[in-house]
Amino acid sequence: MGAEPAGALQEEFRSLADPVLNGVRYAGWTKCSYTLRDRTYLVETQAQSCAVQDGVLLSEKPSETLRNLRRLTSGKRYQACSRYFSDLAGEEEIQVPWAEGAGVLLGNTDLRVECLGHRFRISWACEPFSSSVGSWKKACREQLLAIRKKAEEKERTLQERFREAAAPFAGNFLVEDIAACLLVNEERITERALIQSLRGTKVYLESGVRKSAGAGRYRLLPGEEIARTVEALCRAGFITRKFQSGYYADYYLLKPGEGLRLLLSPSREDPEEALRMLAGGQAVTDRKAQAAFDAIRTRERTDADWVYLIALASCKGFVCRNQELYRKAFTDLSREGRALLRMKKDAGEDPFEQKVLRRILQSTKKERGAPGIRLPDAEGT
Repeated sequence: MGAEPAGALQEEFRSLADPVLNGVRYAGWTKCSYTLRDRTYLVETQAQSCAVQDGVLLSEKPSETLRNLRRLTSGKRYQACSRYFSDLAGEEEIQVPWAEGAGVLLGNTDLRVECLGHRFRISWACEPFSSSVGSWKKACREQLLAIRKKAEEKERTLQERFREAAAPFAGNFLVEDIAACLLVNEERITERALIQSLRGTKVYLESGVRKSAGAGRYRLLPGEEIARTVEALCRAGFITRKFQSGYYADYYLLKPGEGLRLLLSPSREDPEEALRMLAGGQAVTDRKAQAAFDAIRTRERTDADWVYLIALASCKGFVCRNQELYRKAFTDLSREGRALLRMKKDAGEDPFEQKVLRRILQSTKKERGAPGIRLPDAEGT
């Protein structure tokens, strides 16, 4: 006898079984016996009992478990309580990826929950909904709110622990994209693969690397600079390294630390404050640079705006995220703006900034409407 028989009863059982709500888990087990006289297989699964002869289904009937599950889930009270639990859990941002026990509608259950990025286990205690729907809903609400409160307490504790460590990385787009890439590849990714993914180069040996939103954005930066940022995050405790012994060589995997997710919480920046800082010659974060750039794009361009735009060339993460938009912002650069841009390039010391400004100068010599500059990659000039 080959694989377990597939059919409508199996699919029905899968759709009705829910370890969280009713405590029934699809296990896929099969019991099989063979009758030699009529060459018939007698098969029992969670969902059905059937007879198969020469690959032909002779008879099929639902199992007792499936009949009971049908009666339970077809009731209006069950369906109302199921919707109540799902809706309230969604409102409180609670997910339940694992459960074992009677099910939250039927009694005591052990749950593994996720809320606000935190994972923990709880013991769910309640009377079955069939005893009293009102009492069950009250107990359900109390326990879901308790889960939310516990997650909020964990979040406050985490923020207090990492507030000081996170301060140097605030508003840094490269840090945010490193964190995002690592979190979507938390099962397995090396530092080399992370750097290759962010720079948009071919990821060797690790074809299973998932692309994050920052994939391919950082071709402008050399890999060494991304590696230095990863090392800084490791020293601060946001990333850990896990040793692996391979067949050909030993290596390390990158693993997200407990507070890495906090680096993805974007702060809301005041564009006017960012513009004042640029006017005063102060350095700004990538996120402040983004706020200033968005404000400039939505208003009529002034002479001062050219000063602000040129100053943004030093914000590497901002330039990497906005390569095309930043290039187009200089399409109508004035003669005075060109002179200021040339002075900034000649006086600059950062190779990245000088390279970007040099390409912008080259592009402004072209006729209006001609293709603009191509910002260089880390190896180009």
